[in-house]
Amino acid sequence: MKLIIQMILLFFTASLFAQTADIILENGRAEGGLYKFDISITQTSAWGTNFLSNHLGDGSYRFTRNAAGLDANPVISAIGAKFDNTSYTITAQIISGQINVEVNFIYQGTSSDLVTGAKYLLCAVALTILDANQTSGVGWAPASTAVFDGDDENVASTLIGDLNASPLPVELTSFSASLDPDNSVRLEWETATEVNNYGFEIQKAIDNNPASSNNDYAETSWEKIGFISGSGNSNSAKEYSFTDNAQLSGKIFYRLKQIDADGSFEYSEVIEIEIDLPEKFELFQNYPNPFSKGTGGSQTTAIEFTLPKSGFVKLRVYNILGELVATLLNEQMEAGYKTVRFNAENIPSGIYLYNLFTKDFTQTKKMILIR
Repeated sequence: MKLIIQMILLFFTASLFAQTADIILENGRAEGGLYKFDISITQTSAWGTNFLSNHLGDGSYRFTRNAAGLDANPVISAIGAKFDNTSYTITAQIISGQINVEVNFIYQGTSSDLVTGAKYLLCAVALTILDANQTSGVGWAPASTAVFDGDDENVASTLIGDLNASPLPVELTSFSASLDPDNSVRLEWETATEVNNYGFEIQKAIDNNPASSNNDYAETSWEKIGFISGSGNSNSAKEYSFTDNAQLSGKIFYRLKQIDADGSFEYSEVIEIEIDLPEKFELFQNYPNPFSKGTGGSQTTAIEFTLPKSGFVKLRVYNILGELVATLLNEQMEAGYKTVRFNAENIPSGIYLYNLFTKDFTQTKKMILIR
């Protein structure tokens, strides 16, 4: 009977002071031709009362991988702040075809206790992408994973996360905006790899005081202005471009909504470009001038003007007798650089006058239509 009671007490004590943790595999991503993932740890119970009990100790963290998609040379690309000190050495290698992350702990007076319930990044692992059409194959190998505390006591670990079936994602390597001479905005971006990439939705926001973080932008402020088809599956660099002809002024913000074939999507970083307001009202000569409808000719011409401030704008076309031929604008407009196209398909050849009228400015110029 005494023996049974002792066994019960031992079992109860072991259960009471069981050392437990969640070990998390997460954040699979592509960066610069590499596939990266993070290993994080959360201590889910107090690990004892000895001086080093609440320190993370030695450990082997083992993962499967798809050898057709990822190479056999894993590297530690980052170490969490809690473990980036002289007490820890963290390395990665391939053992029996699997990724093995080895943690070695020798107390040097620089590590510190883990706080129960807090999540800590242990490290990030990177492997070169061999074939972007493959899945990563990264998942836990539980039988080969073992975690200990600083006193070499076993930590009962719950292994969380599985990136095994995740495709190697679309990797956006650059995204930029530049101003063309006609004050349109040219967007250019490049991908290193693509998997099931349906395409890119181009979105724009106009906001004089936006939040600094992409996630803080109000979704209602974003406007879809175009779509560019993706390359589906690609293991080579692809270049894309889009021109926004809205010709606004002030700060303009852009982002890409990359959409997969299955409808899932991810946003790019937000980029911005600032277009200065014009300093004065001005009406420019139309282009081309003369313009024509003949073979190879154009029946439209562009009329450009600038507005240093908002206001009601009229833009009208008259014939040489002063008769109204067309009203191109009759509306409230924001300040900025403006372009209006005049289609002369249904009017005879001749000399025409176009007049810009605002509360503070009016100007007339001549254009010639040739049939």
